[in-house]
Amino acid sequence: MNVTHSIRGRARKSILVFITITFISTSTIAYLAIRDLSDKDPWLLFASQKISKALIMRVFDQVASRFGSNIYAPTPFDSPDFLYADLSHPYFEKIRNDKRVAHFYSKHAGPIDFSDAVSIREYLRDLFPHGRQSKSYRNINVLEMIDAAENGEKFLCGNISKMLAQLIQAGGTQARTVGLSALQNGHVVVELWSKRFNKWVIIDPDYNVHYTDVTGTPLSALELYQMSQDSHKLKNINRVAGDSPNTLHNSDTKLVESYYRNGLIIYFYNRWVDQNLPRRNPVRSPSIMGYYVGKSVIEKLSHKHGSEILDYETSAELYKNPSEYQAARNLI
Repeated sequence: MNVTHSIRGRARKSILVFITITFISTSTIAYLAIRDLSDKDPWLLFASQKISKALIMRVFDQVASRFGSNIYAPTPFDSPDFLYADLSHPYFEKIRNDKRVAHFYSKHAGPIDFSDAVSIREYLRDLFPHGRQSKSYRNINVLEMIDAAENGEKFLCGNISKMLAQLIQAGGTQARTVGLSALQNGHVVVELWSKRFNKWVIIDPDYNVHYTDVTGTPLSALELYQMSQDSHKLKNINRVAGDSPNTLHNSDTKLVESYYRNGLIIYFYNRWVDQNLPRRNPVRSPSIMGYYVGKSVIEKLSHKHGSEILDYETSAELYKNPSEYQAARNLI
């Protein structure tokens, strides 16, 4: 009798310990998953956050696939239901009518293009210096962010890229953010679809720079990644920096060598205006709506799609005209 009681007691204690450990582990993972990533975090904390976010993303993915819920927002590789930003949203008209930026749109009968986006980039870089913002602006749109900048707020690469992308979208042109580098000190830039060049091209609003090839054609993030792997091709990249006093880029800045060559994440989800959710909101997507290209195991785990070297088909899918998506044709 005592032996049976002792066994049951140990079993209850074991169950209690298991439940306690599970609760603590789950709570820790959840906390790390929702905590904002910071370049100032120790590498162990940074890696733990990335792994925790990846685990949470996988759970949502499994729930969605098993029960058919709407938790998972698919990428273009999962479903034809993928959407670019709704460029007809009323907020874009509000942006176009704002007196501070209206001149970027008033001279065009149709969508703006690359040279206009460069001018907008210069305007944003003039507006405020690079620096850490005083609060989170993940759920705040560009006009309110411009208000804050005029009152002395500073922004880092992620927020100025979000601002530029929205201002480009307001001009009737699709734009998306791209995350650079699999290392801790990452960077965020913008790609837009240029009708003039018939391709996606990159603009870095934080460093106030873009890149061209020997013919003067602007390059995409993927092209920079591919060219940066070859020292000979690297020499054919021309860096074109703006002249704002807040411009971070100079002749000694090795962005391509230090960022692009390490990997990139193409974020397909750029609908801050019509569905205003932060980029890493797990309710939105277990794959963070991005395709990772690079060597980082953690980044590959964090995204459903990832490859060190892209085949032609995947590259073409990532960089085709956004109007070729059926959903985009219904919106534009």
